[in-house]
Amino acid sequence: MNDEPKNTDQVRLGRTILAGVLLLLVTQTCWLHSGSWKDARIDKNREQEIRKICDFVIQHTRNRRYHPPMARHPESVYYRATVAATLSLAGKLLTEERYIKAASTMLDQVLEERLESMWPVSMWADFPIFDRPFPLDWEEQESRPHPRTTGLVLYSLGLHHQISGENRFVEPARQGIEQLFATWDFNRDKERMLHFTAEAAALAISGWEHALPQFSQMKEPIVDWVLETYVETAPKDYAYFAALRMQLILAATGTKHLRTVIRPGWDAFLAEPRWRYWHNPNDFRHTNDAEINIRGNGAVAYALRLYDLAAAEKVYVDSPLYQHLSTWMDSMRRPDGGCHSFQSIANGKPYALGTLAQTLQLWWLLGGFLY
Repeated sequence: MNDEPKNTDQVRLGRTILAGVLLLLVTQTCWLHSGSWKDARIDKNREQEIRKICDFVIQHTRNRRYHPPMARHPESVYYRATVAATLSLAGKLLTEERYIKAASTMLDQVLEERLESMWPVSMWADFPIFDRPFPLDWEEQESRPHPRTTGLVLYSLGLHHQISGENRFVEPARQGIEQLFATWDFNRDKERMLHFTAEAAALAISGWEHALPQFSQMKEPIVDWVLETYVETAPKDYAYFAALRMQLILAATGTKHLRTVIRPGWDAFLAEPRWRYWHNPNDFRHTNDAEINIRGNGAVAYALRLYDLAAAEKVYVDSPLYQHLSTWMDSMRRPDGGCHSFQSIANGKPYALGTLAQTLQLWWLLGGFLY
């Protein structure tokens, strides 16, 4: 008898907390669906280019995997999950259902590659490789779950679920997030882990908060750490990871920290000479001084456009720097929609058609890998 009111109170309290969490999520993400953002995010001048890229990926998909005609190096399951979720996003924004269906098929393959409810790096290269073989320890990598890969795959699955509503992805995601945080202590070890590992775990939760809000609080210490360190670390970071950390901030907190954290971080990155090339200071380094990689130029173009869209301002996109990057991105697309991964500085020619090249072009043109 005495337990009934207590249990009822607990249920009411639980419902109140859950409602508060859901309200917070709506508040944080409504900017993505506001009229100005929704109308502006697709680059209307390049809408046909978006469709060409998506069609190129689908045309080169075999056995539920995108097969690059030529890749820069062996590719991981993270790349394949990300390009699939990006296809799904394009399908939603362009009202093209076949892109969403293609993404579902590709992500079904991704689900089959789980290991202990998570994912190994899952390197593969059933396609020509430009010049970089498998890493020496790749077989050992395949024998164990990989936390960064798992987090990034889960985020892609979550974004696709937001669009498609296909519930077969929910339980694997719940198991994956639960196992990910049971296996590693991201709050304690975040600064000792492989770069962007803790952030990937937080992204996983952000991608699934619409369906799995019970995990929401677990990402907060990581997000707080990113907010505290972003301005300091952005100029030291690769452009690609600085852009992904920015994406996490937007996914987790909305536009609250745009002007106080994200913009100072990117201004510091742009002012850092180590990322600029001697031959043209408007081009950005990645890891190879002999090439301009899309993870340099493309990541910067993506981040600058994403900032202006989120801020509903033109801080960066009217600048000569952005115009150069925009022209460069256009030059890396082929007439058939395929996107090149890098450009040789020696001869000026573009090479490779790796998965991430298709993905970054789409992120840039779709106004973000967020929904």
